[in-house]
Amino acid sequence: MRENISGVIPAVNDFAQLRAFLKSDYGRCVLMHWKLGDLDRVFPALKEKNRTALIHADLTAGLTADAAGAEYLVHKFSPEGIISTKSAAVTAAKELGVTAVQRVFLIDSAALARSEASVARTAPDYVEFLPAPCPELFPMLSRKFGVPLIAGGLISSREMAEDLLSRGTVRAVTVSMATLGRNGENI
Repeated sequence: MRENISGVIPAVNDFAQLRAFLKSDYGRCVLMHWKLGDLDRVFPALKEKNRTALIHADLTAGLTADAAGAEYLVHKFSPEGIISTKSAAVTAAKELGVTAVQRVFLIDSAALARSEASVARTAPDYVEFLPAPCPELFPMLSRKFGVPLIAGGLISSREMAEDLLSRGTVRAVTVSMATLGRNGENI
């Protein structure tokens, strides 16, 4: 059964941030900007500390973010879930029984309409939208997408993330581990 995702989720982009994450109190992270080969070192470290990770398939160097790429990640590393802008990767994640997060960019009304249609087709477990600092749109996005929302991008502090969460419309907020600091605190 898929676990509910909520709260502040650190985005971990390198080994220094991974070490900081493993020293923090956070239980899950998003892995972004990793080389596919480096994940062989990341997942044993996560498992040793009883932590989980969502892998951003689009931002994994050496991997194609499609159904085969998602299948490889799930079978090789057993992540908690897959994040992708690609419908095929999101659909594959659902079929493989891991959390499926579809990432969408809110650039303009046309992008919103395309994202709404894509989310309707893939029916992900969550939609992560970027950029996050547009809380006045949260209620409308929640109605349009009809699935729990995650906000990400352009978050400059833990306080900003907590403010976004306090509005009650997003379930989680992804924040760079660099923003959260060495031990998960603000820099």
